[in-house]
Amino acid sequence: MVVNGLPLPRDLLALIEAGRWKAPADRSGVDRLFPENGGLHPYSVELMESETRGMFKPHMQSPMWLGEPDSDDPPGDIDPRQAVFVADLGLGYDQPIALDYRASRDRPRVITLQWSEWGKQNRWVVVAPDIRSFAELVGL
Repeated sequence: MVVNGLPLPRDLLALIEAGRWKAPADRSGVDRLFPENGGLHPYSVELMESETRGMFKPHMQSPMWLGEPDSDDPPGDIDPRQAVFVADLGLGYDQPIALDYRASRDRPRVITLQWSEWGKQNRWVVVAPDIRSFAELVGL
């Protein structure tokens, strides 16, 4: 299965097929990884496609959403052409979770948007080296 021209990782497809790509009943893993959240909201493949396409809209092309590259603490930014949005942390949090394929097409890392005060220095940070690790961290 392909989204944004990028192959979804086998581990993600296995979670979807097993019916495990959904909010975990026990939120303790989500709360440890994301202290402020409205719950984990994994996307269907259709929503992954829609949310990923949404990053190409003109109002989403600002540093507030894209971040800035950071060689000292990468990535800092996101390249929408090399990403797939797979989940978020709930309404009002504006914190998407994406697969970042820049380092590996076979094992994309999982990143999220970290907000700064007033959104002036938002940055993308790695939350897990791959989707399997992410699933274990949040309890899927």
